[in-house]
Amino acid sequence: MSKLFKKIVVKLQQLAIEIMDISAYLHKKRGYNEISILTYHNIVQGKLPVNDACFLDVTLFEQQISYLSKHFQVLSLADAFEQAKKKNSKPIAAITFDDGFYSNYSLAFPILKKYNFPATIFLTTSMIDSNKTIWFCDLVQMLSLTSKKSFIWNAIEFDLSNADKKQLASRRLQALLKEKPQASLIISLSEISQLLECKSDINYQEGSAFYMLTQQAINEMLDSKLIEFGAHSHNHIILTKEDIKLAENEIIHSIKQVEKITNNDCRYFAYPNGRSIDYNERHTKILRQNNIQFSATTKNGLTSPDENRLAFKRIFIHTNTSLPTFKLQLHGYR
Repeated sequence: MSKLFKKIVVKLQQLAIEIMDISAYLHKKRGYNEISILTYHNIVQGKLPVNDACFLDVTLFEQQISYLSKHFQVLSLADAFEQAKKKNSKPIAAITFDDGFYSNYSLAFPILKKYNFPATIFLTTSMIDSNKTIWFCDLVQMLSLTSKKSFIWNAIEFDLSNADKKQLASRRLQALLKEKPQASLIISLSEISQLLECKSDINYQEGSAFYMLTQQAINEMLDSKLIEFGAHSHNHIILTKEDIKLAENEIIHSIKQVEKITNNDCRYFAYPNGRSIDYNERHTKILRQNNIQFSATTKNGLTSPDENRLAFKRIFIHTNTSLPTFKLQLHGYR
């Protein structure tokens, strides 16, 4: 059977399950011995001028949380791994957020409190209490502000004639930039800003979709006892793009910063970008040596409580994740 044919068969199966709305029923028949660990990033209110896969509208977010409340037991990461070893009458889910956007507090946290749901937020620690943000948000902001209809960079022409073209350009640029070490990436981002005739050194304020968490917001979430925090490197570097010494410094510094910020031990880490090619055993060893017990990837799928806790899978929630698609993902059929 060819790969293409297999893909077609899988897509048809997913479509049939979605149309019949039987993913929850099939999950029950299969048994509840895996964990649905959700990956969110930025929660936004309203449509942005240039969208990104990591930005989910708050209305969709609440619809998804509401579905979880009716069909899942939502636990902290550590509790989810322990509970999944037992016999369960409902499936298990855990909620995570990568990067540490302020919207995790201003938009997501009130909804989590409403449903009394725990969550883990992985912090890019250099951004806390700053006016700076993750580099890809700077790129999205520049593309939103530029009046250029096209530009050429790296011998590639990028069409910016409308919002959809800008979003496509953003995806292509991000993929290219992620191949570079962080220092080179920042230089390239500056080159792109000049071509777009925009500033690359942008100061963000509360109210911006790209604003990052503050100590005050973190303290309030800690006080609720619902939210735990983990590390996500200090500067959101892709570990395998850097020499091991720099990667080690980024990991250890971010862990120590989380401990300082929260006044708690740091047990959690999420690999930036999180694909199999973005970390390796040397990085996992550093985490183990620094008492990290759970580390998240962006590899897609449900997680067994018996699999490697320093490289567990999650379910990526995309900006266009509709409720039917969300159900398929949650129940392990997409």
